[in-house]
Amino acid sequence: EGGEGGEWRAVGPAHKRRYLEYKDDTSPSATVTVGVQDENEKKASKAKETKGSEKPECAGALLSTLRSSLLTSPPFSRLLSHLTSLLPPTGHRSRVRRFRPGLDYTVAHYGALTTGRSVLDATLCFCAGNGEPPKYDVAEEGGTGVNDLVGTDDDATWETGDAGGFECYISVDDDENDDANNTNGKAAKKKEEGPADEYDENDDGELLSVSASSNSLSLVYRDPGTVRFVKYVGSAAPG
Repeated sequence: EGGEGGEWRAVGPAHKRRYLEYKDDTSPSATVTVGVQDENEKKASKAKETKGSEKPECAGALLSTLRSSLLTSPPFSRLLSHLTSLLPPTGHRSRVRRFRPGLDYTVAHYGALTTGRSVLDATLCFCAGNGEPPKYDVAEEGGTGVNDLVGTDDDATWETGDAGGFECYISVDDDENDDANNTNGKAAKKKEEGPADEYDENDDGELLSVSASSNSLSLVYRDPGTVRFVKYVGSAAPG
């Protein structure tokens, strides 16, 4: 169970994903177009006014408020457009997720494949650590060895990737993508319905890995034919 309860709901199925998602009556829907975005913000604001003096909000409630009041707001959309030089988004999909050490992950599968158009992923992360940039040994002049990561604190643990929790982006072969979209093929149906293959660290399709870092916002522009997943968070993860 590990933290499940209240507004924290378990998300599955287990062969594709497992984590907790924060859901309450004031949370906006997962997928919102710009036309109805302002209405959702008004509902969330009205709900907060009627709460009165209640006990201090939990982390999930605070993150949900941050999402509805900032991350899904028109000013933040304009900020993303300014930072990325992309056109303002026509809609968004958002959620508050919690990944527990020794339990949670997401799996790369064809259902999560980006198709048709590119997507900008904006991920705000909070985890153990100070969120400081990693430090490496300075390579000696003329040396050929790879610089080693310095430190054993929480930030260094996330950076090594040994504890998992990093977000990985991989490309899908065009031929495999065509097979998965071929509804007349039995093999394609098996791929869609069966458990997805485990991620291979030596897979040439890996494009990018983003390590967990506290109080950080990562922006990744994802082209069609790519998929992302969160590596299983090991039991040794700081939290």
